[in-house]
Amino acid sequence: MSIESNPDALPKVNAFDIEVEMIGLPEEDVVAGPAAEGWKVLHQWRGIDIGVHSFAGGAAYYEDTDQVFVILAGSATVTWPDGSMLDVGAGDVVALKATGSKLKWTIHETLRKVYLYSPGE
Repeated sequence: MSIESNPDALPKVNAFDIEVEMIGLPEEDVVAGPAAEGWKVLHQWRGIDIGVHSFAGGAAYYEDTDQVFVILAGSATVTWPDGSMLDVGAGDVVALKATGSKLKWTIHETLRKVYLYSPGE
């Protein structure tokens, strides 16, 4: 049986073909801008959202959640409130522990990632 005919398989999509509507971030969160983001939930599976997220321009504080993501394109530096930093770029797989933290994302090149997270947390 091929995966395409398996009713339990998640639908196949090309993450680069997914259109996301970019919206500006709140002015009080923008450090250098303009900063904008967009996302689209592609599927919900066992209580987990699977989607595509894009983040463009400058730097902004962003209230984040624990998530796993794969960077498809672009690069950024993520800074925690304690000053610790993580540089991410195309090809990186990250398990981000951030629930309850307001992280600073500094975007060097427009970022596109595929993410998995539980909205119930």
